[in-house]
Amino acid sequence: MAPLGGGAAVSAAVLIEAHAGHWFAGLLYLAPVLIVVGALLWQSHKDKQLGDDEDDPDDLGEAGHYDVS
Repeated sequence: MAPLGGGAAVSAAVLIEAHAGHWFAGLLYLAPVLIVVGALLWQSHKDKQLGDDEDDPDDLGEAGHYDVS
């Protein structure tokens, strides 16, 4: 069977399309991660808008541990 005409140009086009396909597949795996990170950032932003609650029993304080004094 004789090779198709076009040579390097056809090979480059096929290589680019195959590379784009791999990137697309990678983005499908990245999408759930971006959704979770976006949700966490959004929740953090909402919490900052509401302000800190001084009587929050679950607040760890500045030292990173519960204040037992």
